[in-house]
Parts: sequence; structure tokens; C-alpha cells
Amino acid sequence: MNIKNLWRVILLPIVLGMGFTFGTVGGIALAHENSQAKSWGVANIGKREINLTQTNQLTTILPFSIPYGRVISDKVKVYQFPWFEVFDLPPTRTIRPGFVYVSLENKEPITSKGNWWYQINAEEFILAETVKPITPSQFQGITLTETPARPFGWVIRKTAVVSSAGKSAKEAHSWLSRYDMVTVYESKYYGETGWYRIGDNEWIKSYDVGTVKPISRAQTISPTDHWIEVNLFEQSLAAYEGDRMVYATLVSSGMPGWDTPSGLFHIQSKVKVAKMSGGGLADWYFLEDVLDTMYFTSSYALHGAYWHDDFGRYKSHGCVNMSPLDARWLFDWTTPNASHAARDERVRATKSNPGTWVWVREGR
Repeated sequence: MNIKNLWRVILLPIVLGMGFTFGTVGGIALAHENSQAKSWGVANIGKREINLTQTNQLTTILPFSIPYGRVISDKVKVYQFPWFEVFDLPPTRTIRPGFVYVSLENKEPITSKGNWWYQINAEEFILAETVKPITPSQFQGITLTETPARPFGWVIRKTAVVSSAGKSAKEAHSWLSRYDMVTVYESKYYGETGWYRIGDNEWIKSYDVGTVKPISRAQTISPTDHWIEVNLFEQSLAAYEGDRMVYATLVSSGMPGWDTPSGLFHIQSKVKVAKMSGGGLADWYFLEDVLDTMYFTSSYALHGAYWHDDFGRYKSHGCVNMSPLDARWLFDWTTPNASHAARDERVRATKSNPGTWVWVREGR
């Protein structure tokens, strides 16, 4: 920095005083704190009974005092302080175009000389008009006290309920919404389309459901081990303690071309909060403060995804995306134990603190 700019840096804060006044922008969607998830027992959805053994209320708590935002402008300039831009001082860096999400240091923007700003890191500010605050998904799976006798799942898109397999949506007598739960009592094909019977005279197309189908553990997994099944075809996940299913939910794994590797793995390391980036010129992404990451092979991980609410469908660059609530539950349940680690400390599996099994299957 030359002498002229140095003089500005020293004098301008004195001239401007505090330089910042805090304000609220109406209509900003901010994440919620201390969210509590649903618990499912035997529940009735219309005439459809969800036969799942009741368990205790989930009490998953997320650090949503840190809101997130999507960068919606190209080549966003990042300044050390807002008044740098007002007086034409150089930015610290420029955020390159791409799929970019940042964490916001404050829930409300600040104003300086008529412009609104968000702080995204220590001594890093961007214009508020370049970022759109978001609300992370509040979806969460279920805990169970015993393995269900039948397959079950969640509707992944609005779907028609008809009286028999093969009927048109025009003949629907009711509709199910995304994330509604169903139990599968029967499955069959009508032509090339699969169908599920979810109640008396109630059928829906199977590709509209992300299904959890109880399975037996692999022979290398002992009866006392904790293990996770990721079903790539169904885009679902189930957690087991020995032969008992204890948790189930929807996930989003790698899209075609960014396939999630299948196989039997161990969780190798865990970190509570981390930055992620990757891709090329056409699909570059940068994600700040990704929560509850559990690496199971190379750079592939199970982790929370605050940037979308489309679980049950292929969505990622190879990792297994989970809702933030699901990721927090799984992070606390799995090993290696990282409960006492610092927020950005990577805890690696050891002989005395081994990693939970992860079985990634095609699942057809």
C-alpha cells in the first residue's frame, strides 16, 4: 500500500467515526435456531398407517446462529471494511463466478454511506445486493426402536394416489406432497412402470418415493457394530446397531458423471465445520462452513447440505448430501468420536477410536 492509501486507511475511520450502523432488511429469510425434529411412531396419514415403532423425540440442535447466503453476482469484490469501496480503496480479493455460498457473520446487514453490507469473515465485507440469504432445509428422517417389518419411505415429488396400478393421474382421488411418509405393502409393475400399494386401493408410482428397505448386515460387520447403509438407487440412508435399524432418512448422492463410489468403507475422519470447493471452469463451486462432514474414502464424505432442499434425488459432485439435521444426528452417532474437537479440527479414526462402517450400495 502506498503512502497516499496508508494515510486514507488511518484518517478515514476517524472522520467517519464508527462508520457502521446496524439495520434490518425486511423479508430476509434467516435460518432458525434450536430446531427440533419430528419423531414418528404409528402415525396415520389419511387412511394410510405408518407402521413404525415409536421412539423418543429428537432434540437435534444446529448452529444456525450463523446464517448462510448464496452469492448471486459475478466477480464480487470483498473489502476489508465497507468504507474501502466508498473511497475507492482496493478490495482484498474477488469471488470468482460459480456456485458459491458464504456464511454471514451477522444475521442483519450493516449500512455504511448509504450501502448495505454483509460481513462474511473477519475483516471481509461484500455488498448485500450481491448475496441472497437462505433458510437451510428443516427436513429430518426418523429414529426407530426396532427394524420395520415393511419397506417405507418419503415422497420426493407431488404424486397422484390412484385406486389401482396403471391408472392415470387424471383419475387420482388424492395427492401426496414431497416428504410425506408412506409404508409399502405391495409392489408390482404395470408395463414398464413400477407401482407401490400404500393402503387399501391406494397406489402410487414407485419412482416418486425414496424407499428404505431393511437389509442384513455384511458378513464382515459384527453383530455389535454400528453401520450405515447408503442406497444409491433409492437415495436413502439407514443406520443400524448390529441387526437393528435405528435411523433412516433421504440423501442426495453424486449426479451422473460425479458418481458416488460404492463399496464397504469405514469413516476415516470427521470435522464439524469445513470449507469445500471443486469442479472446473463450467461447474466451479465454493461452500463455506459445511457442517458435520464424515469422510469415508478419499475426498468422498457424508455431510450436511444447507444449500438445497431436494433430498431423495441425485444432486452432488460425489459426496452424500444430507439435510443439516440428519447430518448432525449421524455425526454424533458415528465414530471416531469428535464431540470434544474444535469446530475446524479434523479427527481421524484410530485403533482406539475406530470409524463406523459405511456400506454404499447400488440397491436395486
